[in-house]
Amino acid sequence: FTRAWELGLGAIAAIAFRDGGTQDATARWRAQVLSAFGMFFIICACLQFNDATPFPGTPALVPVLGSVFIIVAGTLWHGPTVVGRLLSVPPLQVIGNWSYSLYLWHFPVLVLAELQLGRELRWWEQVLLVALAFGLAGLSYHYIEEPFRRGILWRRPAFGRAATLGPVALYPLSITLVAVTCFGANTYATGTARDGYQPAITLAEADSSGSSGPFKQPDRPASSAAPPAAKAQEPDPLPALLKASVLAARKNQAIPTNLKPGLTNLSDDVESVGECNYYSTNVRKLCPRGDADAEKTIVVIGDSHARHWTPAVEEIAERSGYRAYMLAMPQCTVSLVTPDKIDSTDPMTSCDDFHDFMLSSVKKLRPDLLLISSRPISAAYHDSSGRHTDRADVRRAVYRGYQRLLAQVKPAAKRTVWLRDVPALEFDPATCLSSNKTLSPCTYKPLESQQDGADLQMQAAKSARVETVDLDDMFCDSVGICTTVVGDTITHRDGHHLTATYSKELGRTLGERLKVW
Repeated sequence: FTRAWELGLGAIAAIAFRDGGTQDATARWRAQVLSAFGMFFIICACLQFNDATPFPGTPALVPVLGSVFIIVAGTLWHGPTVVGRLLSVPPLQVIGNWSYSLYLWHFPVLVLAELQLGRELRWWEQVLLVALAFGLAGLSYHYIEEPFRRGILWRRPAFGRAATLGPVALYPLSITLVAVTCFGANTYATGTARDGYQPAITLAEADSSGSSGPFKQPDRPASSAAPPAAKAQEPDPLPALLKASVLAARKNQAIPTNLKPGLTNLSDDVESVGECNYYSTNVRKLCPRGDADAEKTIVVIGDSHARHWTPAVEEIAERSGYRAYMLAMPQCTVSLVTPDKIDSTDPMTSCDDFHDFMLSSVKKLRPDLLLISSRPISAAYHDSSGRHTDRADVRRAVYRGYQRLLAQVKPAAKRTVWLRDVPALEFDPATCLSSNKTLSPCTYKPLESQQDGADLQMQAAKSARVETVDLDDMFCDSVGICTTVVGDTITHRDGHHLTATYSKELGRTLGERLKVW
Protein backbone atom coordinates (compact mmCIF):
# COMPACT_ATOMS: atom_id res chain seq x y z
CA PHE A 1 0.00 0.00 0.00
CA THR A 2 2.90 2.37 0.62
CA ARG A 3 3.81 2.06 -3.09
CA ALA A 4 0.33 2.34 -4.59
CA TRP A 5 0.46 6.12 -4.97
CA GLU A 6 3.55 5.78 -7.17
CA LEU A 7 1.64 3.58 -9.62
CA GLY A 8 -1.30 5.97 -9.23
CA LEU A 9 0.73 8.93 -10.44
CA GLY A 10 1.69 6.96 -13.53
CA ALA A 11 -1.96 6.08 -14.14
CA ILE A 12 -2.98 9.73 -13.76
CA ALA A 13 -0.28 10.78 -16.22
CA ALA A 14 -1.50 8.17 -18.73
CA ILE A 15 -5.09 9.42 -18.49
CA ALA A 16 -4.44 13.16 -18.26
CA PHE A 17 -1.76 13.50 -20.95
CA ARG A 18 -2.50 11.95 -24.32
CA ASP A 19 -0.04 11.78 -27.18
CA GLY A 20 -1.29 15.00 -28.76
CA GLY A 21 1.97 16.91 -28.91
CA THR A 22 2.72 19.57 -31.50
CA GLN A 23 5.74 20.98 -33.27
CA ASP A 24 5.35 24.64 -32.20
CA ALA A 25 8.08 26.50 -30.29
CA THR A 26 6.05 26.86 -27.08
CA ALA A 27 5.49 23.12 -26.82
CA ARG A 28 9.18 22.50 -27.52
CA TRP A 29 10.22 24.91 -24.77
CA ARG A 30 7.84 23.30 -22.26
CA ALA A 31 9.06 19.81 -23.12
CA GLN A 32 12.72 20.83 -22.77
CA VAL A 33 12.18 22.46 -19.35
CA LEU A 34 9.94 19.68 -17.99
CA SER A 35 12.28 16.88 -19.07
CA ALA A 36 15.28 18.77 -17.65
CA PHE A 37 13.53 19.10 -14.30
CA GLY A 38 12.68 15.40 -14.42
CA MET A 39 16.29 14.40 -15.04
CA PHE A 40 17.45 16.78 -12.29
CA PHE A 41 15.10 15.17 -9.76
CA ILE A 42 16.27 11.66 -10.66
CA ILE A 43 19.96 12.60 -10.43
CA CYS A 44 19.34 14.27 -7.04
CA ALA A 45 17.74 11.06 -5.75
CA CYS A 46 20.68 8.99 -7.00
CA LEU A 47 23.30 11.23 -5.41
CA GLN A 48 21.59 12.37 -2.19
CA PHE A 49 19.52 9.43 -0.95
CA ASN A 50 21.24 7.15 1.59
CA ASP A 51 20.44 4.68 4.38
CA ALA A 52 19.08 7.50 6.55
CA THR A 53 16.49 8.55 3.93
CA PRO A 54 12.99 7.37 4.96
CA PHE A 55 12.07 5.35 1.89
CA PRO A 56 9.40 4.68 0.77
CA GLY A 57 7.90 7.91 2.06
CA THR A 58 7.69 11.51 0.99
CA PRO A 59 11.28 11.44 -0.41
CA ALA A 60 10.03 8.94 -3.01
CA LEU A 61 8.23 11.89 -4.62
CA VAL A 62 11.57 13.09 -5.98
CA PRO A 63 12.39 10.20 -8.36
CA VAL A 64 8.73 9.42 -9.07
CA LEU A 65 7.90 12.99 -10.11
CA GLY A 66 11.14 13.08 -12.10
CA SER A 67 9.99 10.04 -14.07
CA VAL A 68 6.51 11.50 -14.58
CA PHE A 69 7.96 14.79 -15.84
CA ILE A 70 10.10 13.04 -18.45
CA ILE A 71 7.21 10.89 -19.65
CA VAL A 72 4.80 13.83 -19.85
CA ALA A 73 7.42 15.92 -21.67
CA GLY A 74 7.36 13.29 -24.41
CA THR A 75 3.64 13.90 -24.96
CA LEU A 76 3.97 17.70 -25.28
CA TRP A 77 6.21 17.86 -28.33
CA HIS A 78 6.89 15.36 -31.11
CA GLY A 79 10.52 16.40 -31.59
CA PRO A 80 13.54 15.19 -29.53
CA THR A 81 14.55 17.01 -26.34
CA VAL A 82 18.07 17.18 -24.91
CA VAL A 83 17.09 14.65 -22.25
CA GLY A 84 15.36 12.53 -24.89
CA ARG A 85 18.57 12.34 -26.95
CA LEU A 86 20.55 11.41 -23.83
CA LEU A 87 18.16 8.62 -22.89
CA SER A 88 18.03 7.31 -26.47
CA VAL A 89 21.62 6.10 -26.63
CA PRO A 90 21.70 2.28 -26.99
CA PRO A 91 23.20 1.44 -23.54
CA LEU A 92 20.48 3.42 -21.74
CA GLN A 93 17.79 1.89 -23.95
CA VAL A 94 19.06 -1.56 -22.94
CA ILE A 95 18.85 -0.55 -19.26
CA GLY A 96 15.32 0.71 -19.88
CA ASN A 97 14.26 -2.51 -21.57
CA TRP A 98 15.85 -4.68 -18.88
CA SER A 99 14.81 -2.43 -16.00
CA TYR A 100 12.20 -4.75 -14.51
CA SER A 101 14.47 -7.81 -14.65
CA LEU A 102 17.34 -5.72 -13.31
CA TYR A 103 15.08 -4.48 -10.50
CA LEU A 104 14.31 -8.10 -9.56
CA TRP A 105 17.92 -9.30 -9.67
CA HIS A 106 20.09 -6.53 -8.25
CA PHE A 107 18.75 -6.63 -4.69
CA PRO A 108 19.22 -10.35 -3.91
CA VAL A 109 22.61 -10.42 -5.66
CA LEU A 110 24.01 -7.54 -3.59
CA VAL A 111 22.32 -8.38 -0.29
CA LEU A 112 23.04 -12.11 -0.30
CA ALA A 113 26.70 -11.45 -1.06
CA GLU A 114 26.97 -9.01 1.83
CA LEU A 115 25.23 -11.43 4.20
CA GLN A 116 27.52 -14.25 3.14
CA LEU A 117 30.66 -12.17 3.63
CA GLY A 118 29.42 -10.67 6.90
CA ARG A 119 30.67 -7.18 6.04
CA GLU A 120 30.07 -4.27 3.72
CA LEU A 121 31.03 -4.85 0.09
CA ARG A 122 34.14 -3.20 -1.32
CA TRP A 123 33.73 -1.02 -4.41
CA TRP A 124 35.19 -3.56 -6.82
CA GLU A 125 32.95 -6.28 -5.37
CA GLN A 126 29.94 -4.04 -5.93
CA VAL A 127 31.01 -3.46 -9.54
CA LEU A 128 31.37 -7.21 -10.19
CA LEU A 129 28.03 -8.00 -8.57
CA VAL A 130 26.22 -5.28 -10.52
CA ALA A 131 27.73 -6.77 -13.68
CA LEU A 132 26.42 -10.19 -12.58
CA ALA A 133 22.97 -8.68 -11.97
CA PHE A 134 23.03 -7.21 -15.50
CA GLY A 135 23.91 -10.63 -16.93
CA LEU A 136 21.09 -12.34 -15.04
CA ALA A 137 18.69 -9.55 -16.02
CA GLY A 138 19.55 -10.01 -19.69
CA LEU A 139 18.93 -13.74 -19.51
CA SER A 140 15.62 -13.44 -17.67
CA TYR A 141 14.50 -10.62 -19.99
CA HIS A 142 15.14 -12.60 -23.17
CA TYR A 143 14.11 -16.09 -22.00
CA ILE A 144 11.36 -15.41 -19.42
CA GLU A 145 10.00 -11.88 -19.50
CA GLU A 146 9.70 -11.32 -23.25
CA PRO A 147 8.30 -14.79 -24.14
CA PHE A 148 5.74 -14.44 -21.34
CA ARG A 149 4.78 -10.91 -22.39
CA ARG A 150 4.31 -11.96 -26.03
CA GLY A 151 2.42 -15.15 -25.20
CA ILE A 152 4.94 -17.39 -26.93
CA LEU A 153 4.67 -20.02 -24.20
CA TRP A 154 1.03 -20.73 -25.19
CA ARG A 155 1.02 -19.91 -28.88
CA ARG A 156 1.32 -23.44 -30.21
CA PRO A 157 0.19 -26.27 -27.92
CA ALA A 158 2.41 -29.27 -28.45
CA PHE A 159 0.34 -31.95 -26.77
CA GLY A 160 -3.07 -31.77 -28.37
CA ARG A 161 -6.24 -30.50 -26.81
CA ALA A 162 -5.14 -31.16 -23.24
CA ALA A 163 -2.34 -28.70 -23.71
CA THR A 164 -4.77 -25.92 -24.59
CA LEU A 165 -5.77 -26.02 -20.92
CA GLY A 166 -2.14 -25.40 -20.02
CA PRO A 167 -2.61 -21.82 -18.74
CA VAL A 168 -5.69 -22.90 -16.77
CA ALA A 169 -3.98 -25.93 -15.29
CA LEU A 170 -0.86 -23.93 -14.52
CA TYR A 171 -2.38 -22.09 -11.55
CA PRO A 172 -3.46 -25.09 -9.41
CA LEU A 173 -0.18 -26.80 -10.36
CA SER A 174 1.77 -23.74 -9.17
CA ILE A 175 -0.22 -23.52 -5.93
CA THR A 176 0.36 -27.22 -5.28
CA LEU A 177 4.08 -26.84 -5.94
CA VAL A 178 4.32 -23.87 -3.54
CA ALA A 179 2.38 -25.73 -0.82
CA VAL A 180 4.56 -28.83 -1.12
CA THR A 181 7.73 -26.72 -1.09
CA CYS A 182 6.63 -24.77 2.01
CA PHE A 183 5.67 -27.97 3.85
CA GLY A 184 8.97 -29.62 2.97
CA ALA A 185 11.02 -26.57 3.93
CA ASN A 186 9.20 -26.23 7.25
CA THR A 187 9.69 -29.91 8.04
CA TYR A 188 13.38 -29.70 7.19
CA ALA A 189 13.91 -26.50 9.21
CA THR A 190 12.06 -27.86 12.24
CA GLY A 191 14.00 -31.10 12.16
CA THR A 192 17.33 -29.31 11.73
CA ALA A 193 16.59 -26.96 14.62
CA ARG A 194 15.57 -29.86 16.87
CA ASP A 195 18.51 -32.07 15.96
CA GLY A 196 21.02 -29.23 16.07
CA TYR A 197 19.86 -27.61 19.33
CA GLN A 198 22.69 -25.88 21.18
CA PRO A 199 22.26 -24.89 24.83
CA ALA A 200 23.39 -21.62 26.38
CA ILE A 201 26.99 -21.28 27.54
CA THR A 202 27.38 -22.00 31.26
CA LEU A 203 30.19 -21.97 33.81
CA ALA A 204 30.54 -25.70 33.11
CA GLU A 205 32.21 -24.73 29.81
CA ALA A 206 35.09 -23.33 31.81
CA ASP A 207 35.21 -26.34 34.11
CA SER A 208 35.47 -28.70 31.11
CA SER A 209 38.61 -26.94 29.91
CA GLY A 210 40.65 -28.25 32.77
CA SER A 211 41.37 -24.76 34.08
CA SER A 212 38.28 -24.21 36.14
CA GLY A 213 40.03 -22.31 38.91
CA PRO A 214 39.24 -18.76 37.80
CA PHE A 215 35.63 -19.62 36.99
CA LYS A 216 34.54 -21.60 40.07
CA GLN A 217 32.26 -19.99 42.57
CA PRO A 218 33.89 -19.47 45.98
CA ASP A 219 33.50 -22.44 48.32
CA ARG A 220 30.80 -22.07 50.93
CA PRO A 221 31.87 -21.98 54.59
CA ALA A 222 31.99 -25.33 56.34
CA SER A 223 28.91 -26.25 58.32
CA SER A 224 30.81 -25.91 61.57
CA ALA A 225 31.58 -22.24 60.88
CA ALA A 226 29.68 -19.61 62.84
CA PRO A 227 26.63 -18.35 60.94
CA PRO A 228 27.00 -14.82 59.62
CA ALA A 229 25.03 -11.99 61.20
CA ALA A 230 23.21 -11.46 57.90
CA LYS A 231 22.79 -13.75 54.93
CA ALA A 232 25.72 -13.19 52.58
CA GLN A 233 24.85 -12.23 49.02
CA GLU A 234 25.76 -14.77 46.39
CA PRO A 235 28.68 -13.62 44.20
CA ASP A 236 27.75 -11.98 40.90
CA PRO A 237 27.96 -14.83 38.35
CA LEU A 238 28.22 -12.59 35.27
CA PRO A 239 32.00 -11.91 35.31
CA ALA A 240 32.71 -15.64 35.45
CA LEU A 241 30.13 -16.33 32.75
CA LEU A 242 31.84 -13.77 30.49
CA LYS A 243 35.16 -15.58 30.87
CA ALA A 244 33.48 -18.91 30.17
CA SER A 245 31.80 -17.42 27.07
CA VAL A 246 35.06 -16.09 25.65
CA LEU A 247 36.66 -19.47 26.30
CA ALA A 248 33.77 -21.23 24.54
CA ALA A 249 34.19 -18.92 21.55
CA ARG A 250 37.93 -19.60 21.45
CA LYS A 251 37.15 -23.32 21.39
CA ASN A 252 34.85 -22.63 18.41
CA GLN A 253 31.77 -23.85 20.24
CA ALA A 254 28.43 -23.78 18.44
CA ILE A 255 26.27 -20.67 18.75
CA PRO A 256 23.43 -21.22 21.26
CA THR A 257 20.11 -21.89 19.55
CA ASN A 258 17.85 -19.69 21.68
CA LEU A 259 19.70 -16.39 21.68
CA LYS A 260 18.21 -13.40 23.44
CA PRO A 261 17.24 -11.08 21.99
CA GLY A 262 16.41 -13.03 18.84
CA LEU A 263 18.45 -12.31 15.73
CA THR A 264 15.40 -11.25 13.74
CA ASN A 265 14.63 -8.38 16.13
CA LEU A 266 18.11 -7.61 17.44
CA SER A 267 18.12 -4.02 16.20
CA ASP A 268 14.81 -3.42 17.99
CA ASP A 269 16.16 -4.42 21.42
CA VAL A 270 16.54 -0.83 22.56
CA GLU A 271 16.00 0.91 25.86
CA SER A 272 12.67 2.58 26.56
CA VAL A 273 12.87 6.37 26.88
CA GLY A 274 9.18 7.03 27.53
CA GLU A 275 8.24 10.66 27.03
CA CYS A 276 11.81 11.88 27.32
CA ASN A 277 13.15 11.31 23.83
CA TYR A 278 15.51 14.28 23.80
CA TYR A 279 16.38 13.68 20.15
CA SER A 280 13.21 15.64 19.50
CA THR A 281 14.03 19.31 19.97
CA ASN A 282 10.55 19.88 21.43
CA VAL A 283 11.14 17.65 24.46
CA ARG A 284 12.93 19.28 27.39
CA LYS A 285 11.42 17.69 30.49
CA LEU A 286 12.51 15.33 33.25
CA CYS A 287 11.29 11.72 33.49
CA PRO A 288 12.08 10.06 36.84
CA ARG A 289 12.83 6.33 36.84
CA GLY A 290 13.51 3.73 39.50
CA ASP A 291 12.10 4.60 42.93
CA ALA A 292 10.11 7.76 42.23
CA ASP A 293 9.75 8.50 45.98
CA ALA A 294 13.42 8.08 46.84
CA GLU A 295 15.39 10.98 48.29
CA LYS A 296 18.66 9.96 46.61
CA THR A 297 19.10 10.63 42.91
CA ILE A 298 21.19 9.24 40.07
CA VAL A 299 21.61 11.35 36.93
CA VAL A 300 23.14 9.95 33.75
CA ILE A 301 24.37 12.37 31.08
CA GLY A 302 25.69 11.77 27.58
CA ASP A 303 24.56 10.53 24.17
CA SER A 304 23.09 7.23 23.00
CA HIS A 305 26.01 5.49 24.73
CA ALA A 306 24.65 6.87 27.99
CA ARG A 307 21.09 5.98 27.04
CA HIS A 308 21.91 2.33 26.41
CA TRP A 309 22.74 2.05 30.14
CA THR A 310 19.07 2.80 30.99
CA PRO A 311 18.05 -0.80 31.87
CA ALA A 312 21.14 -1.25 34.08
CA VAL A 313 20.61 2.06 35.87
CA GLU A 314 16.93 1.24 36.45
CA GLU A 315 17.96 -2.06 38.04
CA ILE A 316 20.31 -0.20 40.38
CA ALA A 317 17.81 2.53 41.19
CA GLU A 318 14.96 0.16 42.00
CA ARG A 319 17.11 -2.08 44.19
CA SER A 320 19.10 0.59 46.00
CA GLY A 321 16.46 3.29 46.41
CA TYR A 322 17.33 6.00 43.89
CA ARG A 323 15.37 8.23 41.58
CA ALA A 324 17.11 8.11 38.23
CA TYR A 325 17.15 10.60 35.36
CA MET A 326 18.57 9.78 31.92
CA LEU A 327 19.70 13.05 30.31
CA ALA A 328 20.98 11.54 27.08
CA MET A 329 20.54 12.65 23.48
CA PRO A 330 21.67 10.42 20.57
CA GLN A 331 24.44 11.86 18.38
CA CYS A 332 25.13 14.59 20.97
CA THR A 333 28.57 13.97 22.45
CA VAL A 334 29.00 14.81 26.11
CA SER A 335 31.96 17.02 25.19
CA LEU A 336 30.84 20.65 25.05
CA VAL A 337 31.50 21.03 21.34
CA THR A 338 29.17 21.09 18.34
CA PRO A 339 29.35 17.79 16.38
CA ASP A 340 28.20 16.92 12.86
CA LYS A 341 24.59 16.03 12.22
CA ILE A 342 23.97 12.37 11.49
CA ASP A 343 25.00 11.55 7.91
CA SER A 344 25.82 15.20 7.28
CA THR A 345 28.64 17.71 7.60
CA ASP A 346 26.29 20.41 8.92
CA PRO A 347 26.59 21.49 12.57
CA MET A 348 24.20 19.80 15.01
CA THR A 349 23.01 22.99 16.69
CA SER A 350 20.29 21.09 18.56
CA CYS A 351 23.15 19.52 20.52
CA ASP A 352 24.15 22.96 21.84
CA ASP A 353 20.58 23.48 23.02
CA PHE A 354 20.56 20.08 24.71
CA HIS A 355 23.88 20.82 26.44
CA ASP A 356 22.27 23.90 28.02
CA PHE A 357 19.28 21.85 29.18
CA MET A 358 21.52 19.05 30.50
CA LEU A 359 23.79 21.39 32.48
CA SER A 360 20.94 23.36 34.01
CA SER A 361 19.14 20.12 34.97
CA VAL A 362 22.22 18.71 36.71
CA LYS A 363 22.67 21.93 38.68
CA LYS A 364 18.98 21.87 39.60
CA LEU A 365 18.83 18.19 40.62
CA ARG A 366 22.19 18.19 42.48
CA PRO A 367 22.44 14.37 42.19
CA ASP A 368 23.94 12.07 44.78
CA LEU A 369 25.54 10.16 41.91
CA LEU A 370 26.28 11.59 38.47
CA LEU A 371 27.24 9.10 35.75
CA ILE A 372 28.84 10.22 32.47
CA SER A 373 28.95 8.06 29.36
CA SER A 374 29.50 9.03 25.73
CA ARG A 375 30.75 7.75 22.42
CA PRO A 376 34.12 9.32 21.61
CA ILE A 377 34.02 11.96 18.89
CA SER A 378 36.89 11.85 16.42
CA ALA A 379 35.69 12.97 12.98
CA ALA A 380 34.86 16.67 13.18
CA TYR A 381 33.52 19.53 15.25
CA HIS A 382 32.14 23.01 14.52
CA ASP A 383 32.79 26.41 16.04
CA SER A 384 32.34 30.03 14.97
CA SER A 385 35.10 29.69 12.37
CA GLY A 386 33.56 26.65 10.66
CA ARG A 387 34.02 22.89 10.50
CA HIS A 388 37.31 21.32 11.67
CA THR A 389 38.50 17.86 10.67
CA ASP A 390 42.22 17.81 11.50
CA ARG A 391 42.63 14.85 13.85
CA ALA A 392 44.93 16.59 16.32
CA ASP A 393 42.75 19.69 16.33
CA VAL A 394 39.59 17.64 16.92
CA ARG A 395 41.27 15.75 19.74
CA ARG A 396 42.34 18.97 21.49
CA ALA A 397 38.92 20.60 21.09
CA VAL A 398 37.07 17.53 22.36
CA TYR A 399 39.38 17.24 25.37
CA ARG A 400 38.78 20.91 26.24
CA GLY A 401 35.05 20.21 25.88
CA TYR A 402 35.36 17.41 28.44
CA GLN A 403 37.19 19.75 30.81
CA ARG A 404 34.50 22.46 30.50
CA LEU A 405 31.80 19.86 31.15
CA LEU A 406 33.46 18.50 34.29
CA ALA A 407 34.15 21.98 35.62
CA GLN A 408 30.40 22.67 35.54
CA VAL A 409 28.84 19.37 36.64
CA LYS A 410 31.31 18.11 39.24
CA PRO A 411 30.52 20.84 41.81
CA ALA A 412 26.79 20.15 41.42
CA ALA A 413 27.03 16.42 42.26
CA LYS A 414 28.01 14.72 45.50
CA ARG A 415 29.82 12.05 43.47
CA THR A 416 30.76 11.96 39.79
CA VAL A 417 31.78 8.79 37.93
CA TRP A 418 32.75 8.48 34.25
CA LEU A 419 31.84 5.13 32.64
CA ARG A 420 34.42 4.09 30.08
CA ASP A 421 32.83 3.61 26.67
CA VAL A 422 32.16 -0.07 25.95
CA PRO A 423 34.22 -1.86 23.24
CA ALA A 424 33.03 -1.39 19.64
CA LEU A 425 33.21 -3.92 16.82
CA GLU A 426 33.55 -3.44 13.07
CA PHE A 427 30.88 -5.93 11.93
CA ASP A 428 27.15 -6.33 12.42
CA PRO A 429 26.52 -8.94 15.15
CA ALA A 430 23.18 -10.06 13.69
CA THR A 431 24.78 -10.72 10.30
CA CYS A 432 27.72 -12.58 11.81
CA LEU A 433 25.69 -14.74 14.19
CA SER A 434 23.16 -15.63 11.50
CA SER A 435 25.86 -16.44 8.92
CA ASN A 436 27.97 -18.77 11.07
CA LYS A 437 27.40 -21.92 13.08
CA THR A 438 30.14 -21.36 15.66
CA LEU A 439 31.08 -18.48 17.94
CA SER A 440 34.71 -18.03 16.91
CA PRO A 441 34.07 -15.95 13.75
CA CYS A 442 32.00 -13.54 15.86
CA THR A 443 34.72 -12.71 18.37
CA TYR A 444 36.57 -9.43 17.92
CA LYS A 445 39.15 -7.04 19.23
CA PRO A 446 37.86 -3.56 20.18
CA LEU A 447 38.20 -0.95 17.44
CA GLU A 448 41.43 0.95 17.96
CA SER A 449 39.84 4.32 17.21
CA GLN A 450 37.14 3.72 19.81
CA GLN A 451 39.67 2.65 22.42
CA ASP A 452 41.78 5.72 21.72
CA GLY A 453 38.75 7.96 22.19
CA ALA A 454 37.83 6.16 25.42
CA ASP A 455 41.40 6.65 26.69
CA LEU A 456 41.04 10.39 26.07
CA GLN A 457 37.87 10.44 28.18
CA MET A 458 39.65 8.64 31.01
CA GLN A 459 42.50 11.16 30.84
CA ALA A 460 40.06 14.05 31.15
CA ALA A 461 38.37 12.39 34.13
CA LYS A 462 41.68 11.69 35.85
CA SER A 463 42.83 15.28 35.27
CA ALA A 464 39.65 16.54 36.98
CA ARG A 465 39.98 13.94 39.78
CA VAL A 466 36.76 12.22 38.75
CA GLU A 467 36.22 8.51 39.44
CA THR A 468 36.12 6.10 36.50
CA VAL A 469 34.58 2.67 36.01
CA ASP A 470 35.88 0.33 33.32
CA LEU A 471 33.59 -2.53 32.23
CA ASP A 472 35.70 -3.76 29.31
CA ASP A 473 36.20 -7.02 31.21
CA MET A 474 32.47 -7.67 30.80
CA PHE A 475 33.03 -7.97 27.06
CA CYS A 476 36.63 -9.16 26.64
CA ASP A 477 39.15 -11.44 28.32
CA SER A 478 42.52 -10.40 29.72
CA VAL A 479 44.24 -10.50 26.30
CA GLY A 480 41.58 -8.40 24.57
CA ILE A 481 39.49 -11.08 22.83
CA CYS A 482 35.83 -10.07 23.02
CA THR A 483 32.68 -12.09 22.49
CA THR A 484 29.30 -11.07 21.08
CA VAL A 485 27.46 -13.72 23.15
CA VAL A 486 27.58 -14.07 26.95
CA GLY A 487 25.71 -17.18 28.06
CA ASP A 488 22.87 -16.90 25.58
CA THR A 489 22.65 -13.09 25.53
CA ILE A 490 23.87 -10.98 22.60
CA THR A 491 25.89 -8.04 23.93
CA HIS A 492 25.53 -5.53 21.06
CA ARG A 493 22.57 -4.65 18.84
CA ASP A 494 24.93 -3.03 16.31
CA GLY A 495 28.60 -2.11 16.15
CA HIS A 496 28.65 0.05 19.29
CA HIS A 497 25.33 -0.01 21.21
CA LEU A 498 24.43 -2.47 23.97
CA THR A 499 21.30 -4.54 23.68
CA ALA A 500 18.75 -3.59 26.31
CA THR A 501 18.83 -7.23 27.45
CA TYR A 502 22.57 -7.27 28.21
CA SER A 503 22.41 -3.79 29.73
CA LYS A 504 19.86 -5.06 32.25
CA GLU A 505 22.00 -8.10 33.02
CA LEU A 506 24.92 -5.75 33.71
CA GLY A 507 22.88 -3.90 36.35
CA ARG A 508 24.28 -5.80 39.30
CA THR A 509 27.84 -5.73 38.00
CA LEU A 510 27.68 -1.97 37.43
CA GLY A 511 26.03 -1.44 40.81
CA GLU A 512 28.75 -3.37 42.60
CA ARG A 513 31.50 -1.52 40.73
CA LEU A 514 29.85 1.75 41.80
CA LYS A 515 29.45 0.38 45.35
CA VAL A 516 25.76 1.17 45.42
CA TRP A 517 24.35 -2.38 45.06
